[in-house]
Amino acid sequence: MHPEIQELVERRKALLEDAEQLAGVETMTDDDEKAFDKAMAEVDQLDKKIENMTRIEDAKSRGSKSVGRLVDTARSSIVRTAEVDLDVTNEIPAGRIPQDEVRVLGERIFDSPTFGFEDASEFFTEVWRNGTPGVGSNDERLRVLSAASGASQGSGADLGFLVPPEFSQTIWDGIHQDAQSLLADTDQYTVAGESLTLLANGEKSRANGSRYGGIRGYWISEAAQMTSSKPKLRQAKIEPHELAVLAYVTDKALRNGGPAVGQYVTKAAQDELMFMTGNAIINGTGVGKPLGVMKSKAVVTQAAVSGQGAGTIVAGNIFDMYARLLSRAVVGAKWYINQDTLPQLFRLKDDNGNLIYLPAGRLTDSPFGTMLGLPVVPIEYCQTLGTEGDIILANLGYYITGIRSGGVRSDSSIHVRFEYNETAFRFLTEIDGQPWLNSAITPFKGSNTQSAFVTLSSTRT
Repeated sequence: MHPEIQELVERRKALLEDAEQLAGVETMTDDDEKAFDKAMAEVDQLDKKIENMTRIEDAKSRGSKSVGRLVDTARSSIVRTAEVDLDVTNEIPAGRIPQDEVRVLGERIFDSPTFGFEDASEFFTEVWRNGTPGVGSNDERLRVLSAASGASQGSGADLGFLVPPEFSQTIWDGIHQDAQSLLADTDQYTVAGESLTLLANGEKSRANGSRYGGIRGYWISEAAQMTSSKPKLRQAKIEPHELAVLAYVTDKALRNGGPAVGQYVTKAAQDELMFMTGNAIINGTGVGKPLGVMKSKAVVTQAAVSGQGAGTIVAGNIFDMYARLLSRAVVGAKWYINQDTLPQLFRLKDDNGNLIYLPAGRLTDSPFGTMLGLPVVPIEYCQTLGTEGDIILANLGYYITGIRSGGVRSDSSIHVRFEYNETAFRFLTEIDGQPWLNSAITPFKGSNTQSAFVTLSSTRT
């Protein structure tokens, strides 16, 4: 507890004791009553002040809490460390840092989400300097991070450092914000334990008696007995799988690269984590990775138009796919396409020969960017033209993703590839996903099944 808050609490306790003594007398005089009222009024003022100061302290601490368990783990590691053996094969002076000094350094460094570094470039450069004979680093920040990393303190061969969480958070935010990210479109949940089990709608048909897996309504006459029904639920279990990026950066790049080094490493890790996540959301097998849309039982495959020709997309395909999209999934749905399909979309014409996707007769103008009012989004994860999955109409709000709390965990090692003059940076996150639907939906009227995920058959002749 903050010392000022503790002082206020003690003052409040004393006032309550005084008020209790005054209230305990058999007969209170006028002076006693005034003293009692004054004490209780001050207690009310203290309560408000304590509340305000507590809110301020909470706000100050939220910055470090928001970076996840990494900082908490590191801080507790520092506090538990009585002595840190720094007898390693680098230029940091050998010796032992007393517990009090370790504690002070740790508290100061871990109060900052950047661990006191100006930016990622400065951190990476100091890591390189620390592991380079003849260069070395006396950076106290690295001494503390080395202790917190859990590496053996007596062996330079496995010395490692925690990467400051603000730099890790930059990577995680980038995964959400990049234009190619599919994660931001999904229905996201944070997983704190080993897994997360969600209750999902067991509905497979909109026919009477099948909605919500068995709910049925009836029109009844006066005083008539009602017929019971019950919904059917299923369990959707999310068990995050580890996704890792291990990047080697040459010591020359760290030495000469300046700010570009931090930008490069961060961007490279961000892009790879984003790519792997997006590809799994679309194509994942569900084995050791998320179950993707294309491998799920929820996908609806629309047949091609007779005679349209191989490797083509025609206007009829677009109309037919839209008709298979669940009406409640229209809002938020997008057309996800492989860029190979763009020439086909540019040539789309209606029955009167008018261009659909391009402004009529205006090749100098940009495409409309929508089809039937829904955004068109080129992504790498769609299949090439002519293969099922080259164009997907989907609402990824119907796709669950479970992300391990803490986001991206980052570490570095200066000796994994010491003989190659390279420093290793490791980035890990855990994620799982699957569609909310586990089958296509049979409509109330009609026989064509519907879904939040619609593809076009590869059989096009």
